[in-house]
Amino acid sequence: MSIYSIQPLVLGEVHTYPLASRKSKVSVREFGKPSAANTSLTKFLDSLPHILAAESLRQLLSAVQAARKQRKAILWAWAAM
Repeated sequence: MSIYSIQPLVLGEVHTYPLASRKSKVSVREFGKPSAANTSLTKFLDSLPHILAAESLRQLLSAVQAARKQRKAILWAWAAM
């Protein structure tokens, strides 16, 4: 038994609209391109789109490379959200 009252969903106010009319952050022409099976990391990164998380990954790798060239410490952490 829940402490919350369970009510049925009322969908009378839900409206749909065509996907083509929705504003989007990405267009098909911006999608990544498949890379060859045994390609280099550089070519793989070049195959990624220049938007959203792929662009953030490029910026991260650039910062790590710059720190390495300057012989600075690189602290790395990975966490799931």
